[in-house]
Amino acid sequence: MPATHEGSCLCGGIQFTVTGDPFLYILCHCTNCKKASGSAFLANAWFKYEDVEVKDNNLLRTYKDIGTKSGSTLVRQFCSNCGSNVFIRPDKNNLKKGDVYIIHAPLVEGYEAWAPNRESFPEDRCSFLREIMIKPKAKSKL
Repeated sequence: MPATHEGSCLCGGIQFTVTGDPFLYILCHCTNCKKASGSAFLANAWFKYEDVEVKDNNLLRTYKDIGTKSGSTLVRQFCSNCGSNVFIRPDKNNLKKGDVYIIHAPLVEGYEAWAPNRESFPEDRCSFLREIMIKPKAKSKL
């Protein structure tokens, strides 16, 4: 049975549980993610919709980000109390392979065990950052 991990915004007003590890873990270097995070990149852990249970979302607010580099509208969700960026959701019109939660990885307990497996918009990486080393998945011996 996959492990579950608790998560919350900075003030704890938005709480959630994720089941398993992210199926994708991307460091995004686009301008919008950098502005949303207030940092050099945003660590985005991708989970299937059914693997996320939002326990308390009364403080959750949304911002439709229509000016993305990819051209796809994203729904950025944040805590109205502490300002933490919590989730990114694809706009319903942009869903191609099912609904997902893109969670800011440091909000999830135990995220330190995950390793990013991709970078988005590496051409926009800040000059003081190095390229991440993505380890290839081990080949099965079966």
